[in-house]
Amino acid sequence: MMMSEEPAATDAASDAARRLTALGERLWTQDEATALKELRDSLPLLRTVAALSLPLSAALLPAFWMTGHAEEGYELAKELCPPDLPEDVASRVMDGEDPELCFPLESEPASAAALAAPAFLRDVPRALLLACCMDGGGQCAYACTRYDEAARLHASALHLVVAFEHGEGGEGGEGGALDAALLRSRALDGLGRVARESGRYERSLALHAAAARAAVGLE
Repeated sequence: MMMSEEPAATDAASDAARRLTALGERLWTQDEATALKELRDSLPLLRTVAALSLPLSAALLPAFWMTGHAEEGYELAKELCPPDLPEDVASRVMDGEDPELCFPLESEPASAAALAAPAFLRDVPRALLLACCMDGGGQCAYACTRYDEAARLHASALHLVVAFEHGEGGEGGEGGALDAALLRSRALDGLGRVARESGRYERSLALHAAAARAAVGLE
């Protein structure tokens, strides 16, 4: 009896993971509102998944705060944070040492090929999946008003993206460059919100401007 139940349980967990991942992917599209409602209704499925895989975490972490589970999302992101990140990764960005955070807003338009919709959670390098998790965790920490932790997680996401763009973190699929630009924009936007809550309004404006530059080519 036990032998017949175990494969069934495994299949159920796999089906739940696939369904949750699909919902998470849709959160990055124009179908966000419908996907969020379905995700909220599907949260009991999380109990059938023994451990969130990295792609599944990347898909769902940005939505934890939207469904009233910001604290849980924050704790999960902390567990995924790479141990070899620089300790001052957040302070370097928040204190204004990044020369890219400046005006005017300028960006090269992306090519038509680059603007093709990427399969965001498929064939994506580990570094960018981790960056997505860190950014989602930063959103959750922000929702919990843990602004220092939000800054650390968003800055960690930015650090991972920059490392990937410099050839670290593995090879990606055709959408890798587009995924990196998207995550760069999201991380910078998160850091801009944290700077605003900290009263650093000029820094916040510079961070949001940098996020806008990264997003220009994404239309």
